[in-house]
Amino acid sequence: MIRITFILFAISALLSANIDSSIKKNKKILKIKKYKAIKIQDKLEDIAASINRKKKEISDIELKIKQTNEFLAKQKDEYADKLKELQQLQQDITSLNQTKSKTQQEIIDIISKELSVDIVSKQDGMDSIDAVIAGESIKVLSKILQDKFKNIKQKYINTNKKIDAISSKIKELKNYINSMQKKKKLLSQMKLKRVKSIKYLKYRKIAYDKKLNKIFSEQNAIKQTLNRLNILKLKRKKRKKTIQRIKAANINNQKVKKLGNSYQRTKTIRYRGPKTIAPLKSFYVKRKYGEYFDPIYKIKIFNESVTLKSRIKNAKVKNVLNGKVVFAKSTPMLDNVVIIENANGIHTIYAHLSKIAPTIKKGVKIRKGYVIGRVKDELIFEVTQKNAHINPLRLIRF
Repeated sequence: MIRITFILFAISALLSANIDSSIKKNKKILKIKKYKAIKIQDKLEDIAASINRKKKEISDIELKIKQTNEFLAKQKDEYADKLKELQQLQQDITSLNQTKSKTQQEIIDIISKELSVDIVSKQDGMDSIDAVIAGESIKVLSKILQDKFKNIKQKYINTNKKIDAISSKIKELKNYINSMQKKKKLLSQMKLKRVKSIKYLKYRKIAYDKKLNKIFSEQNAIKQTLNRLNILKLKRKKRKKTIQRIKAANINNQKVKKLGNSYQRTKTIRYRGPKTIAPLKSFYVKRKYGEYFDPIYKIKIFNESVTLKSRIKNAKVKNVLNGKVVFAKSTPMLDNVVIIENANGIHTIYAHLSKIAPTIKKGVKIRKGYVIGRVKDELIFEVTQKNAHINPLRLIRF
């Protein structure tokens, strides 16, 4: 008899040692998983907003690319004509500049001749008949040179006017061509930006999907816990329909759900009891209970819980109704979770607790206002009654 007792004691001690070792190992795993899950909730909204901004940016770029392409297509023939016109005008202005140079030389020659005649007419000893005749000849010559100078001068002025007109036209054409070239360059830049934006969007959507799937795992974890405790029965058929709806929504068969959410409408019943205290002293509602649309996948989602953002760091979490603790454990996805069984088939669920109070154990009865733990930042608060959900905000006074 003593031997049997000793053997049982030894087995018990061995099992206890193994259990302690397993608990330590699991605690390490939970700690690592908890660290990885930090602030997923906060980041999700930021990523969703970032994705939507990038979608809007890509949409704007697409519109600008389309408009620029259409504009360049319409201007294609005109652009080619203006290039030819510019080439012709540049040839014309080269020719006119040559004419201008030639005219300038003719003017210089006439001025030189006019100056020579004037010098001869003023020389001494020119009082003979020959001198008089020579003088008259000089006058006639001077008149001819003056007329020729006048004509050449007018030709020079006209040439300059043509050069100015063509130069102005060339400037206008160059401005038009530069504008087209800038638009083409801008088009190339926009196309490059579009490629980069699409790449960035793809990266952000992958991150978004990962976080959504992480949150779905949290949701599933709390549902499984409630199911094991016979608090909330899972409806397999509805879950299959949910997956089919997700497939139909063309989101790559991802299990995208949010904590406290479901793609099918959750059965909700109205709370008819008296108002009670809030689980946190100072907070605001970050995510409400009820239906909304996922900002990325445009799918209808139903929040089955509320997210309360504490204004106080490391805030105390209080029990809102008299009841009995039916669950108080650390979980991989939900940090510390406490579930209280209350009167009239009501269960209150507190998730993402940073700590559980040492006195909170399964089976312990606690009164309203009793501190069940602490929360660093956000508290997930969910309420069920007889296999249905209640809007948690209906219970509490603000």
